[in-house]
Amino acid sequence: MGKRILLGEGVANFGVRVLLGLLAVLLLAGIVAGCGQASDQPKQEANEASGKQVGQEAKKVGSSQGNLDEKVDDLDGKVDNLDEKVGAGQEDLEKKVDHLQKDVDDLQMKLDELLNMAHALERQRQKQ
Repeated sequence: MGKRILLGEGVANFGVRVLLGLLAVLLLAGIVAGCGQASDQPKQEANEASGKQVGQEAKKVGSSQGNLDEKVDDLDGKVDNLDEKVGAGQEDLEKKVDHLQKDVDDLQMKLDELLNMAHALERQRQKQ
């Protein structure tokens, strides 16, 4: 009978050891999982903060893009106004150049007439 008790105690001890080992494994798995969550938490918070910051930056860029679009539109309007002024100035300049060319042509004709008169007078003097 003593042997049965010893054998029974060995089986009982084996079962206890298996349960203790299983408990230890579960405990280690829980600790590792818990530590993993704890160590991931700052990363997750950093990622969330980074995501928020990226979102804010995107909003700033979006509003900056809107401001830039307004500025570009304003500059386009100014360029159009300057183009109109330059066009008007060119037309005015062309009119003035045309008027001056007409005056030069008139003066050239008068000079030619005066030169012809001077040549005619010189020929008369030479004949005399």
